[in-house]
Amino acid sequence: MKVCYVGNFNTLSVGEPEVAKCLEELDATVIRLQERETNLDEIRRNMESCDFLLFSKLRINNTPKEIKEFMDTYPKPKICWLFDLYFGLYDNSIRGKLFTL
Repeated sequence: MKVCYVGNFNTLSVGEPEVAKCLEELDATVIRLQERETNLDEIRRNMESCDFLLFSKLRINNTPKEIKEFMDTYPKPKICWLFDLYFGLYDNSIRGKLFTL
């Protein structure tokens, strides 16, 4: 399995570096693309040899319209994995009640 992973891989980041390492420990090849420093052209180039795109927030150097067009038309799987629980989302551990602080 080969993964193109767009995320925050700087030394102070928590989350994406650990996920990438775990995937590699499971014998996946992970191409890390640093968010805010990459763009759709670089993603497309790397995706040619990858099985899927993994990302959290997809903060890249393209317009929202360009990103939406890519997401709507690119034929390979794209997986969004968010670590944060956002307000208004359901938390299964509280059996369907709306999560609020």
